Amino acid sequence: RVIESTLPPDRPLDIRDTPEFIALAHEVREGLRDGHSHD
Repeated sequence: RVIESTLPPDRPLDIRDTPEFIALAHEVREGLRDGHSHD
């Protein structure tokens, strides 16, 4: 599964507190979890 990011290429550290980053991080974690569901 490919997760598209709309975040800019140059990102300051505080981008981690933005709703966009939080949503993207959640989607990545779900994808990782789903990818390991066969374990």
